[in-house]
Amino acid sequence: MGVSLSGAAVAALPEMLRETFVLRFYEGLSFEEIGRLVERNETAVRKRYSRALQELRGVLAHLVAG
Repeated sequence: MGVSLSGAAVAALPEMLRETFVLRFYEGLSFEEIGRLVERNETAVRKRYSRALQELRGVLAHLVAG
């Protein structure tokens, strides 16, 4: 998968999910650390990350299908 395809998929995420995904996946922060930054508990951050992954799968499937 090209950088532009994955970048487009991440960019297509809603801001709240994109922020959580970027902080976890690219910045390597723990769920606890992200929670402190966005002022949410760890459970909420985990749910956001899970939703971001679900949405990324859908966006990538759509982009690949053309």
